[in-house]
Amino acid sequence: MEFLKILGSDALIRQFFTENELDLVSLKKKKRVNWTATEVGKALGLRILSRRAYVFVREVMHYPLPGVSTLKRWAAKLNMRSGILEDVINVMHFKSRSFDMFEKLTVLSFDEMKVRECIEYDQLLDEVIGPKKKVQVVMARGLTGKWKQPVFVDFDQKMTKEILLNILEKLHLIGLLVVCCTSDCASENQTLYSSLGATYEKPYFKHPCNDFDIVCMHDLPHVLKLIRNWLLDKGLILNDCLVINRKPFQTLIDAAQTEVNACYKLQDRHLTRRKSERQNVRLAAELLSHTVATAIAHYNVCGDAEKSEKVASFIELINNFFDLFNVRTWNQSTPYKSPYGCDLYLQKQNELVKETKEVFFNLRSVGKPGLQIFQKVIIRATEALPKLYETVNTLCKELVSTKF
Repeated sequence: MEFLKILGSDALIRQFFTENELDLVSLKKKKRVNWTATEVGKALGLRILSRRAYVFVREVMHYPLPGVSTLKRWAAKLNMRSGILEDVINVMHFKSRSFDMFEKLTVLSFDEMKVRECIEYDQLLDEVIGPKKKVQVVMARGLTGKWKQPVFVDFDQKMTKEILLNILEKLHLIGLLVVCCTSDCASENQTLYSSLGATYEKPYFKHPCNDFDIVCMHDLPHVLKLIRNWLLDKGLILNDCLVINRKPFQTLIDAAQTEVNACYKLQDRHLTRRKSERQNVRLAAELLSHTVATAIAHYNVCGDAEKSEKVASFIELINNFFDLFNVRTWNQSTPYKSPYGCDLYLQKQNELVKETKEVFFNLRSVGKPGLQIFQKVIIRATEALPKLYETVNTLCKELVSTKF
């Protein structure tokens, strides 16, 4: 092409431009081309980042890109059928090219949700879908990056080992490094992790495409509700045979109605938990909080100072443990609201993790001789957090050494 002779080496130019793009900017002055899926996917990746940036690059810088209307028509034809969303993953491939090493660290979250049982008409495919009872959704999201994207959707489908491994392989091919999987505490998810070789004492399994481990965790807000419900419904027995039940909390609520105290927000609904309130995470977090722990010790609601201190310490332990798993900012003034692994607080954080594991391993529910599901999930979390920290550290060091 004469255009290529003007710009220089043919091979060099073709590293940056596709055949269609070269036709548009060449001296042929070609006005229309048939864009390929790869070209449209790359353009759509830029459009997702910013509409203004896309228009600027196309209209002002005159870079050969498909028109916005072309992108809309192509997006309308995206294959969003049940299963792995292949077209979505292709778009993610182009977008992830701009990610740095840390933004590529990925967490897979999957859950099954109940949907309205009805019949829907798919106009694009001209077929009737439904009725369906549940939908399984797998979400890929950044461990440190601010991005998330569904990569799998299917109706009335349990998560299986084959599906999960297939998703991991697809994401690996586009350069995303999955280091963790999270789900709720459903029995089928526990069976899934077991089939992959993960246990409560060893909560991880090998990535199918490399030698790194993928850590398994459960939904900790859900576990917080379970702890609250077991404590109020049955009562919990600590290792020293101390029984913790609803009585200290009821005493605290009664005291709050007769005088001014720190727990003025604590109400009867925190204990009664009618209907959907049993699933309310906020009520559980407010009940098992630092404020309540401090008030129980200060007001000696158990009638015995030593017993009140032990109850308060147990609640404080739960509060600190869940704070450590819910960190959202880099800089905090306390060890348990700082990111896990900070040199300044790592020793105290590890001590908290170790203490939590010991307490919940020795804990028993009233009338139940063995470990309950919420205890096993807590134990898994105490093993998973340090393992995730170790895996990410090792992975990043190897990637840096390989890159340079």
